[in-house]
Amino acid sequence: MPLPRVKLPYKSIYHTFSRCADGAAWMDTDYKKEKFRQIMRDVEQYSGCKVLSYAIMDNHYHILLEQPDAEDIDNKEVMRRIGCLYGKGYLAKIMDQYNDYKKSSQAIADHWFEAIRKKHIARMYDVSEFHKTLKQKYTLWYNPKHKRTGYYWQSRFKSVIVQDKPGALFFMATYIELNPIRKKYVSDLKDYRFCSYGEACGGSQIAKSNLIRIVNLYTNNSRNADTTIMNKQEFDKAWKDCVAWYRIHIFTRGKTVTNLSGQVVKAGFTDEQIKEVLEQKGRLTIAESMHCRVRYMSYGIAFGAEDFCEEIFTTFRDGFPEKRKKGSRTIKKVDFGDCCTMRDLQKDAVRPPE
Repeated sequence: MPLPRVKLPYKSIYHTFSRCADGAAWMDTDYKKEKFRQIMRDVEQYSGCKVLSYAIMDNHYHILLEQPDAEDIDNKEVMRRIGCLYGKGYLAKIMDQYNDYKKSSQAIADHWFEAIRKKHIARMYDVSEFHKTLKQKYTLWYNPKHKRTGYYWQSRFKSVIVQDKPGALFFMATYIELNPIRKKYVSDLKDYRFCSYGEACGGSQIAKSNLIRIVNLYTNNSRNADTTIMNKQEFDKAWKDCVAWYRIHIFTRGKTVTNLSGQVVKAGFTDEQIKEVLEQKGRLTIAESMHCRVRYMSYGIAFGAEDFCEEIFTTFRDGFPEKRKKGSRTIKKVDFGDCCTMRDLQKDAVRPPE
């Protein structure tokens, strides 16, 4: 008897990432990364999906992306979103064509516009369409500017379904944020503006809003997780509280902290200590693991509590071998509390800092 299909209440958040073709470092300058960030925000406005956390690296990117339920938006909102992605010139062409059809018949004009509307709405509220549009738009900008042709990206984006639960969501957001630290781009994350924390510290309201939401979910402050119901005074207070808490959290994730003179301000784990624990087959704490490359976070299929992974397994049962009886797998070498994944990685599941 086949297992019943179930609706997953938390499957709308994904850790997604993609690499440049051949691992080439084609986003190795601030200018290129800034362009990618701008396009990402334009696609976010267009699609209705929300970028909760991200990090843009020299040869790949990570995005924690929320795919909300589709909404029935009116024509004015459809046009606004089209303008966010394609600009005022494209909007003007649509209006010119609409007015030309209108000269013949209002019904013909409305029928023509409805086809345009349906085409764009079909691309909204969808994580696959988000990444397809993002990667295409960036490639179309990059290739002509740098006089190259061919594939820019290595393959289709990869994704891990993340449970919309404070622990799993927060661990994943922190893991993504710390990529620039692991790669030693900067010693203080606020100085790297191509990640969500750095962008928020730089004043971005969107980045601030998402950081407030993630921190307040983790600290069980459910009301303040919804920034849309805050006035300016409440928002500013929530930001000050959350950024202070998050900064302490980032710097207590195991790394030794020094001041500008090189003096140790906060003692922590060194790369050598973490490597030694792994070599001795010890189990890393959350603090230690956040400075490693934990492949479960990118290749684990799903990330969350055991029952969450079992729900994913049940829903997509046909995609797994018949002999497999259980969906969840314990995360080896790392202590992420009750979080599990769905893939039992055999090789280099956790790598020490590079």
